[in-house]
Amino acid sequence: MKIFVMGSEGAGKTVFVTMLSRYISQSDCGLTFEPADYETSRYIVGVQQVLGNGEWPPSTLVGQSFVLRWNFSRRGKAGHEFAIYDAAGQDLRMLLLGVTGNEAHAAVASSLPAGAGENTHLASLYDQISQSDVLMYLLDMEALIGSQDAQEQNENYWLLKTFLSHPAWKTKERVVLLSKKDKYEALLQSNGNDVKTCIKEHLPRFYSTSHWFDDVGAVQYLAFSSVAVETTINQQGTPMRRPSKPFRPGDMSALVQYLTGVADRSEATEELIRRGDREVGGLAWIVLFIIGAFLVGLAFRGLLLCCLFRQSTEAWPAVATPLTGLDFMYQAT
Repeated sequence: MKIFVMGSEGAGKTVFVTMLSRYISQSDCGLTFEPADYETSRYIVGVQQVLGNGEWPPSTLVGQSFVLRWNFSRRGKAGHEFAIYDAAGQDLRMLLLGVTGNEAHAAVASSLPAGAGENTHLASLYDQISQSDVLMYLLDMEALIGSQDAQEQNENYWLLKTFLSHPAWKTKERVVLLSKKDKYEALLQSNGNDVKTCIKEHLPRFYSTSHWFDDVGAVQYLAFSSVAVETTINQQGTPMRRPSKPFRPGDMSALVQYLTGVADRSEATEELIRRGDREVGGLAWIVLFIIGAFLVGLAFRGLLLCCLFRQSTEAWPAVATPLTGLDFMYQAT
């Protein structure tokens, strides 16, 4: 199972992938979510150390991307391998804004977005997205309502729109994750805790309508908080949000429930494939049996004909001699 995490810089992608395993390990949900290799474990421990010091980890650098591999399992059920892809928000911004059109770059394969041919890193990111089973978009509402720069708001609007509307991704399972849920609790409550409605109501009004938002296919909308935070006042008197000490996970229950559903659907698909293989295998044996029976029948029929032919040839001289004699007498006469 491959999951690709998208979102602009500052949306919380790094903290999200780090705190997910900690939340699961500290909750009594019957799940385990553990690093599958050393590189993943090293990455997670490093980010947790920064959070433990009450600081936010640095953003992923431009040109960098990580593949974090996990073993996800539940009590009494088979485990799953999850690969979570994380990339720099600036790179994803360039990529998403580059595929707002549906035409592919003329010089490369049709699977690559416009302009990706000149940037192998973006082309690689696009391939990873194309090969992923689940696409996640982390959205910080600050990107839509917090900026006073109209161009920045417009970019963030198009990032979300591209994720939801790009034709090549509509066949994939997609989920929009409203991060920093605690920060927007009042906003959510004013919209009946409906995440989709909350996002739609606060899209920048650059255009007269946002009808496209309801015509993007099957998309799930969830809200979560990766880490518990506390608000402090800096020397300039500005409120600052920092990871609480000791740091602990936030409310990720909806996200864990979603991932459990993903695992269930994956198991169901695998079972259908196995059942299909068994049925195909059983059908193959039946066909082989029929062919074998047919060949045996042909062999038996050939053997029977051979026996009849042999009996007829053995009886032929006894019949042929009198005929020959009669024929001779007739010629002599």
